[in-house]
Formats: sequence, C-alpha cells, structure tokens
Amino acid sequence: MSNYTIPVKVSAIKDVAPAIREFTLVAEKDGDLLAFSAGSHVVVTMKSEEAVMRNAYSLVSNPNDVSCYKISVRLQEESRGGSVFMHSVVKEGDVLSITPPSNLFAPYWGAKKHILIAGGVGVTPFMSYIPQLLQSEETVEMHYMFHSSKTGAYRDELESQLGNRLFCYDSDQGVRGNLTDILSDQPVGTHVYICAVHKA
Repeated sequence: MSNYTIPVKVSAIKDVAPAIREFTLVAEKDGDLLAFSAGSHVVVTMKSEEAVMRNAYSLVSNPNDVSCYKISVRLQEESRGGSVFMHSVVKEGDVLSITPPSNLFAPYWGAKKHILIAGGVGVTPFMSYIPQLLQSEETVEMHYMFHSSKTGAYRDELESQLGNRLFCYDSDQGVRGNLTDILSDQPVGTHVYICAVHKA
C-alpha cells in the first residue's frame, strides 16, 4: 500500500446543514488536483496533540472539475475524534494531508436505471455521481432520508439537478421512506446504491 499523500489547502469552509460542514480543498501550490471518478473518496490525516487520525471522506464535487476537491463532514455525537477535529480545529488557510482519490463505490455504467438511496450524510458520495449520470443521460432517481434538525445537506442543489426525480423524507416532519414501496415495480436492469451514516 502506498504512503503517498498530497498536501492541500483549505480554501473555504461552509455549513451545509446544522451538523454538516463542507471543506473546499485546493492544491497547496497552484494547479489542478488529480482526476477522480464518481463515488471516490480521500483519506484525510489529522494531527492533534493526542493522536494522529485518518478518516475517509467522499468527494462531493463534480468529477469534471479538478480545480478543487470538496468534502463534507458530519459532527458526530459519539465521534472518535475526526469529525470534532474537522469542525473545531481546521480553519481556512490550513494545509491538510490527503491520499490520492480512491474508489470503492463506483456506479455500474451498464445499469438500465440507477436508484440512489441516501441516509443523512450518506448523500455525500452521490454528489459526484449525479453530474456524471446526468451528463451521460442515464435514468436516475434519488431517495433522500434525513433529519432536517441535523442533516439534509444539498437539498436545493439536488432539486435543481434532479427535479421530480428527487424524493425527500424528513423524519423530523414525520415523513419516512418505505423501501418496499421504493423498490417495487422497478424495471429489470435497475441498480440500487445505498449509503447511510457512519461514525468518524
């Protein structure tokens, strides 16, 4: 396994949901970053006084634009330290160390239809899927389940991209998705992708 890492500068930080913060990363020196494919992630190294932490975060930016990478981090109630570090320590202008993009969750381009099911911050890998799926004129729909008091990031952006192919379920409003209903009567050749919350 390679130990190669890339130094990147945090060029912008913004809150995209009550408990989710987006970080824009650019090359430490001028230039583009490495190309990546839909569903890719990077591993961020975080060094505190107590420990060195390494967490994987999905790239939420468009794979067609490598002028920057964007990652989103949910502040976890029972964090192992990584999400607290990203939310409370990392500031604009800081330099972080990341691995080159890697992909363990790529879409299957031979599918007849793509159904994306996201739970909370699990929406993040799909943010890089959607531009490429739409560019390739793939048949796609997204079912997005979240608690608006904490998560639900990127709803406006997703609605703009997907229109009536986006279905939102806000548990805080008593609206829940039913997988049986979602998956019933789908055409042969449909592929389903599911990503939900994990601790960091």
